[in-house]
Amino acid sequence: MRAIGMARVAGLAAAVLLAGACAQTSTRATPDRYALQVVDNAADQRFDLALQSHDTLPLCVAVESWPSRVGQLHMGSNLATLQTAAGSLPARDENFGYCPGGCGEHRIEPGGTLRGFIAYDAFGDASQLAADADKRLQFSVMPHYCRR
Repeated sequence: MRAIGMARVAGLAAAVLLAGACAQTSTRATPDRYALQVVDNAADQRFDLALQSHDTLPLCVAVESWPSRVGQLHMGSNLATLQTAAGSLPARDENFGYCPGGCGEHRIEPGGTLRGFIAYDAFGDASQLAADADKRLQFSVMPHYCRR
């Protein structure tokens, strides 16, 4: 009985150590260290994004926190909202899967710019949204200092 108890304790200790090894901490950059520019590109039915670093150290953004190559957002309702004449529309929640330890990072060198876009169809009918001249995108991005 004692051997089983010791095995459980050892297994639990290994799980705790493994979880600690996977846990990564990062320091967020303060808002004065970067600027996000959003341009409404109605012709291409999307919002063009440019995240520029004003820092002397590299900044990173988790892949899960930045639009995909086709302008969609992983768990988008947590990241973006579109204010329209008809009201507020959260971005559709896409699920790009799970990556233990994260799916990687976009690196922005000092003074550099990360570019991307969010497609109108992430919020609904792209044609209808293109006709709304008063729409405003609210996109939450929080760069952090790269670990390496």
